[in-house]
Amino acid sequence: MKKLIPFIISAAILGIAIYVLSDPYFFTSAKMLYQLGVAKSDEGNDAIDVQGKRQAADYFERAIEKGYRDRNVYVNLYWAYTHIHSDSKIEEMLTDALEAYPNDVEFLFRRADSRLSQHKYELAIEDYSKVISTGPDFQYVHNAYYDRGAAKFILGKRDEAEKDREMAQQLAPHQLRTYEDYSNLYK
Repeated sequence: MKKLIPFIISAAILGIAIYVLSDPYFFTSAKMLYQLGVAKSDEGNDAIDVQGKRQAADYFERAIEKGYRDRNVYVNLYWAYTHIHSDSKIEEMLTDALEAYPNDVEFLFRRADSRLSQHKYELAIEDYSKVISTGPDFQYVHNAYYDRGAAKFILGKRDEAEKDREMAQQLAPHQLRTYEDYSNLYK
């Protein structure tokens, strides 16, 4: 039995060493990972570098995993995911961001957009309704009305949809398309 103890200790130390060495960022701080993500995200702004955005997203994800939950890490991760076309990851990340920042209307609005893109119409309507309930000061409130109406239109609630479109038109700085045309994007 006494001969087994050094073997167990050696195996445990070896296991820990393998775990630490398998993660090249194990000793990198969360804030540094965020800064690496920002640097990678800023590369090639003249043309979107999808691979660079993937790497930036990886840095931001690692920063969040290590406890760096500053609002900007979520904002930057959102834009990285947007450039790599990952709606399901956007929704998941924004749900996490809303746990950290429950009153952030922009995160709620962006999650609603993500849900609409994924054909999760009822969930999108719920989020857009919450955005609208915060009041008219939100800069995208006309979009929230319009997109909520689009989701309702797709679900066959045409009268409710038209009321949302009319409200959106009152608030919008430009002429809005009809839902017959617009909702084809989400079918």
